Amino acid sequence: MKKVIVFAVIIGMAIGSAAYAEKMYEGEDIPKYIYNLKEGNFAIKVDAVLSLGKIGKPAIPALLETLKDKNDFTRVGSVLALGEIGSRENIMFPELIQSVADKSELVRWAAADVLDEISTDAKSSVPALIEALKDSNKNVRENASESLGEIGDRSALEALDLLAKNDREESVRKSAETAIERIRSKK
Repeated sequence: MKKVIVFAVIIGMAIGSAAYAEKMYEGEDIPKYIYNLKEGNFAIKVDAVLSLGKIGKPAIPALLETLKDKNDFTRVGSVLALGEIGSRENIMFPELIQSVADKSELVRWAAADVLDEISTDAKSSVPALIEALKDSNKNVRENASESLGEIGDRSALEALDLLAKNDREESVRKSAETAIERIRSKK
């Protein structure tokens, strides 16, 4: 839920304020929700993400396809919906891991944020998250640190230690320190 709220704020900042829109479609009409994710205004995009995440497995192929969309906000929505589905169904998507290296900071940020919530094979995302610790965007580095701390893989300790000691942003250093503590506390 946190991610959907953050997604709404990001879209709102980028597109501008939008009035609340009532749901346009009911049920599991995946093509209509995908259309809304691509073409809708602020409220409609948020509704599409929530709906596709709730629909679950049947929405996966369409969401994986929208990860290739040229629109950053469409890809962010796809990442968040796939993260919701992956978390609930314990499915890790290689495409979601690849999104940590997306050209868009927003997509990288969202991907780094959701990967730790997928318990099945979360460790497969560790190399991509370690690479994200070098991202130019501080929010991506923070989310990658937090996800690595949640996953708890000791192979991330060296990279997190470097980040905790050398990052120019205090919030990133603190996030890395917290992640290190979490990893070390896990047995």
